Amino acid sequence: MTMTPRRFQARRIQTWLAAAGALLALAILPAAASADHPYEILIVKADGGNNPFELEAALQAQPDVSNVAVFDNNTFTPLLSLLEEYDVVIPYSSTDYASATNLGNALANYVDGGGVVVPLAFDGTTNVNRSLGGRWITDEYRPWLPGPTVDFANRTLGAYDASHPILQGVTALSAWYRISDLTPAPGSTLLASWSGGSPLVALKGRVVGINARLGSEEWSGNFAKLIVNAANLLYPQPAPPADPAPAPAPDTTKPTLDKLSFKPNAFRPATPGAKSGGTKISYRLSEAATVRFTIQRRARGRKPGRKCVAPRPSNRGARNCVRWLKVRGQIERTGVAGSNSFRFTGRLDGLKLAPGSYRTVSVAADAAGNPSAVVRRGFSVLAPKVRR
Repeated sequence: MTMTPRRFQARRIQTWLAAAGALLALAILPAAASADHPYEILIVKADGGNNPFELEAALQAQPDVSNVAVFDNNTFTPLLSLLEEYDVVIPYSSTDYASATNLGNALANYVDGGGVVVPLAFDGTTNVNRSLGGRWITDEYRPWLPGPTVDFANRTLGAYDASHPILQGVTALSAWYRISDLTPAPGSTLLASWSGGSPLVALKGRVVGINARLGSEEWSGNFAKLIVNAANLLYPQPAPPADPAPAPAPDTTKPTLDKLSFKPNAFRPATPGAKSGGTKISYRLSEAATVRFTIQRRARGRKPGRKCVAPRPSNRGARNCVRWLKVRGQIERTGVAGSNSFRFTGRLDGLKLAPGSYRTVSVAADAAGNPSAVVRRGFSVLAPKVRR
């Protein structure tokens, strides 16, 4: 299910109010006012002690940006709740992420919720500790297929699609570091290349990959403009999904458990490893269900009042009754619709049942948790044969 962060809802309301205000002001303004929607941007960096001061300042100077923050990911991974406070997240690395898998999972969830992600180099490296992992790869969010070669040379903007909204107003890009042999991932659109021919900008869904390291002063040009263009293009929320199909009616039908039998009904417990002894328990189910069998031992009792209790001198004159005492342990079997059976060795929790009269108290529960009626069946455990 797509999640919409609260800030997206708030910004929609702000946009509607601004548009309404513009209509009311037509009489006194020479032109209609545009809605104001400044972006909040989070830079998630794994770059040791280096800080992206130049990128932070360039973004902050953009008229559509209200706030730029930096999160150090060398030690900690930002939670999804933190990412959702921002409209655009820019991850990059030149050292190991605290957890490439956890960060990749969080960013994939963030994109699912409507966020925009602009990964920089070295997201396209084959170094798994410096390239986003987890769902970012398995669910195919990444814009690049990685390459192993780092190009240490000053390159400038080469061929690019000047008509694309992300590159409008972008006329100069220059940087020192990039991956020279990465390629656009399936589903990505290559928008620009470096002067040396290696890929520079790729678009995939709500992700815009920039194959450049912008964490130091060794870059120049309109990268901040490019990132804001990406936000302008991708930030509006997609059309709401169609009304979901009505949920299926809950399963309230109780399973039927019947035909419960023991063959033989009187038996001796099997010795460990022996093929003889014990009994075969058979039963029938109306649908697939899990059947729980508990065992009770028959014992004498006396009933001085409404309850059958153990015989004591104090209740010697009370009438006799039958008590059923629960034996520790239980048997649980998963059955299919129709006939089912299994061998019961006469042992419970590794201990064989003592000679006497017993009964099972059985109940089946289907996948929805609906219980069957309780079924009780008696059986007897015989004393061991006396060898002469």
